[in-house]
Amino acid sequence: MKYLLPTALLVSTFAVSAAAPTLPSVTFDAKTLGLPATKKIMNAVKREDVPEFFPPRRVTVTFGPQTDDLRELNVYPVAGLIAQYPETRYGVRTEIGSLRALLKERPAPSEIRGEMPFLPLPNAGQVLNAAVKYLDFGGGRGVRFLVAFASDVSPVTRAQVFYTYQGLTNDGKYYVSLQFPVNLAELPKDAFSGTNKAVTDALNSGDSKRSMDAYESHVARTKKLLNGLTNDARLTKIDAFVKSLQVR
Repeated sequence: MKYLLPTALLVSTFAVSAAAPTLPSVTFDAKTLGLPATKKIMNAVKREDVPEFFPPRRVTVTFGPQTDDLRELNVYPVAGLIAQYPETRYGVRTEIGSLRALLKERPAPSEIRGEMPFLPLPNAGQVLNAAVKYLDFGGGRGVRFLVAFASDVSPVTRAQVFYTYQGLTNDGKYYVSLQFPVNLAELPKDAFSGTNKAVTDALNSGDSKRSMDAYESHVARTKKLLNGLTNDARLTKIDAFVKSLQVR
């Protein structure tokens, strides 16, 4: 479920300072990840009038060698995010407001419907989310889940699904976003492997009802499979890193 705050409330809630927002101290224990961690301050990326995400000045932590599979933690000042995106058109305020509402209400994972809040803004649609778990860190709280994005209608593949954590500090000043690949062997490698082949055949059949039924069933099955991994060690080792975070 999307927990949306009314626009008027969003505007009044997010006060933007003219001065550059202060960055927090960010510490952690990354040993459970088995990869070296590199922390650095990243400058803001100049905003352009295109539907992409242009982050503000932030604290970024990368893990191991950087490949096509993004392993990255970002801690954004909320004031910096709103300064970059003062309007609601690109959804930054909506994502922050949705996360705040979700963490306040903390519905059971089985009750959550629709998209989960996510930053940085993706240039694709959220196909599914699963394995939802609320996690606290030093100075704040948030929610982790597995997520997949796509810009077309096609079967979900192994490379699409990754671990993310979306959180806020208790004072509301900083937004915490982690992306980490999980490479789950339970999922097909591509659109033509394993159970995905039948879905691809249905999508290419020219029969719209068959296509939609096959795709919706596929997404539901994949979500159920991923929900079964909620407490899997491949996820809980990343959870341990999240819980070690201190953002002050």
